[in-house]
Amino acid sequence: MNYNESRKWSDNFIPAIKKIVGPLLIGEADFELDTQQNTDLILMTARDLRIAARVRKHQYAQRYPNDFTIRAYAGGHKTEAHKIMEGYGDCMFYGFSDESECRIIRWFFIDLDVFRHNIKRCKSELRYGYKNNVDGSTKLAWFDLTSFTPEILIASSDDVNFEVTG
Repeated sequence: MNYNESRKWSDNFIPAIKKIVGPLLIGEADFELDTQQNTDLILMTARDLRIAARVRKHQYAQRYPNDFTIRAYAGGHKTEAHKIMEGYGDCMFYGFSDESECRIIRWFFIDLDVFRHNIKRCKSELRYGYKNNVDGSTKLAWFDLTSFTPEILIASSDDVNFEVTG
């Protein structure tokens, strides 16, 4: 699949991603705000929140249930990995499609600040690697979510069992 085909496929999931992420960013006001300030809901951030989104095909959901990938090499061009490490992006939605490739069945909402911190401070303790992408011209970095500190996970569709280090 070339970039345009891949982008068209993944863009089909944008409405579903918005439905999942929206409730994570909106909270209910407390009694005082409700009764004193005409406020029922609160947006959990006071600034722009930049969210990367990636959905993988169903075949990867069972093979790599706790892994997430980021494009790390693209023939000398800046990739997602470069941009994330430069400080771009606040969060990443990472999901897997169902067999029909019409719905998202498993997802993680990842804090990219925690990701960057783990990469800079604890990289030797993380499980990660590189592999060629199916397009043949780019490489992906894969990361085992459970090898990061638990704070990386803002929310997820399923329980994730993080390692306990002593």
